[in-house]
Amino acid sequence: MIGAVCQRQTLVESGGRGNDAGVADLRHQVAKRIDERKLLVKRQKVLVGVSGGLDSMVLLHLLADISRTTGWRLGVVHLNHGLRSRASGHDARFVAREAERRGVPFFGERKDVGAIAATTGVSVE
Repeated sequence: MIGAVCQRQTLVESGGRGNDAGVADLRHQVAKRIDERKLLVKRQKVLVGVSGGLDSMVLLHLLADISRTTGWRLGVVHLNHGLRSRASGHDARFVAREAERRGVPFFGERKDVGAIAATTGVSVE
C-alpha cells in the first residue's frame, strides 16, 4: 500500500501522466471500500479537506479520479492555519492550483489559529 501511495505521489508531481498498475489497484481498492461501506453514493456532493501534504494530495487525486465514474460533485477545502508563516501560504496556493488543474471547486480560508489559541486558552492542536 505504501508503495502505491508513493507511486501515486510521483504521478501527482508529474501532472498525472502515466497509468501505473499499482496506482490503478489503489484506486480500485479505495472505490471498492467506499462502495462496500456505502460511504458515498452516486452524484453526491463531496467536500475533501486537503492540507497539501502527501496523504491529502493522494486522497484528492483518488477521489477526483473515482468521481469521474460516480458523478460525485467534488470540492476541495483548505484551511490555512497561519502557523507556519510563508509555508502556510505556499500550501494554500499549491492546493488551490491543484484543485483548479483538476477542475474541482476550491474553498479556502485563513485563520490565525495561534492568536485564537492564545485568546481562548486552548491548544493550537
